[in-house]
Amino acid sequence: GPDPAQEAKDEYLYMELERLVMSMGQLAIGEFEIDVDAFDFPPEAEDLAAMFGVVTESIQGTMNAIRSLIHEIDTVALDVLKGRLAARADAAAHAGEYSQLMSGFNGTLDALVGHLDAMPIPAFIIDREYLLQYVNPAAAKLLGRSREELTDLRCHDVVATEHCGSPSCGCHKSMEARE
Repeated sequence: GPDPAQEAKDEYLYMELERLVMSMGQLAIGEFEIDVDAFDFPPEAEDLAAMFGVVTESIQGTMNAIRSLIHEIDTVALDVLKGRLAARADAAAHAGEYSQLMSGFNGTLDALVGHLDAMPIPAFIIDREYLLQYVNPAAAKLLGRSREELTDLRCHDVVATEHCGSPSCGCHKSMEARE
């Protein structure tokens, strides 16, 4: 007749493989609500349980690596939205293809900022407190300071026109138009 120990081991193997296939399917579509808890195993399947434990750790490691990418991209994107166009992801903090992904993300930002830097017309980005967040080379040249010196200075301290601080201020008008 059938060997009860082998049947228990086969049943455990089937359940774990089914869980693994479901988990990988969820991971493939970006769903991270994955049940990674292993099933209780019979004593006969201790070797299989150890192997599935390693697989489970690998799935958790993959999810953690992807979450780290998402967090870093979100952080850089928020900085860029605030006008801090020098913000970049730390590609070296990620391994393998993940590092390449972050390098590509940084390269896209570099290309965009490169276009703004190449404009012969002075341009800058300020935040809600009128602090300079980005200054292109043409604006830095016009203002007679380096881009690094200008970053985080108030625009009215740098530009200092008679319109600064008044309703006719170009920066003020631009901010009102965006609201």
